[in-house]
Amino acid sequence: MVLIAAGFLAVGVVTLAWPTQVQELVLRHNAPGTWRARLNPDIEWIKTPAYLRSLRVVGISSIIAGSLLLLVVIKRMLEGS
Repeated sequence: MVLIAAGFLAVGVVTLAWPTQVQELVLRHNAPGTWRARLNPDIEWIKTPAYLRSLRVVGISSIIAGSLLLLVVIKRMLEGS
């Protein structure tokens, strides 16, 4: 469970600290002419500021989830000892 909490926290930090770099990475992997670009109906939305706001929401949600999960793990450890 600690690894899951760490994963949530890592996603939260990355999407909050570097949302434009995440956006650039997604756009690079969905470059025009690639098979991913043809299959991704949201490619135009990914280019908008709304996508950056949604990344921040994902980041906040992930940090909250990771923190709560870490608190549960710590509580279980303290109760067990």
